[in-house]
Amino acid sequence: MLGCNRVARRNSGGYCKGCAAARRESLLREARSIVARGVCPDCGTRLHRNLALAGWWQCGHFGSPGFQREAGPACGFQTFTE
Repeated sequence: MLGCNRVARRNSGGYCKGCAAARRESLLREARSIVARGVCPDCGTRLHRNLALAGWWQCGHFGSPGFQREAGPACGFQTFTE
C-alpha cells in the first residue's frame, strides 16, 4: 500500500498508476525549468540539445574530452523534457 491507499502496480517502482503519473509530471516540470534557465545546475555550463532523442538536453561538458561541446572538466548532467 502507498500513501494514497492504493496498491502499487507490479514493476512500477512502488507507485500506483496515479502517483507514477504525478511523479513523472513533477520530474518533467523540474527538467523544463532547468532547460529554460539554459545552464547546468551542477557546473553552470550552457546546456545543449542532443538531437538523437526528442527532448534530450546535456551539459556542454558532458562526455569524454574529445566529444564535449565546450572544453572543461567532465560533467554528467543530462535530462529529458518530453
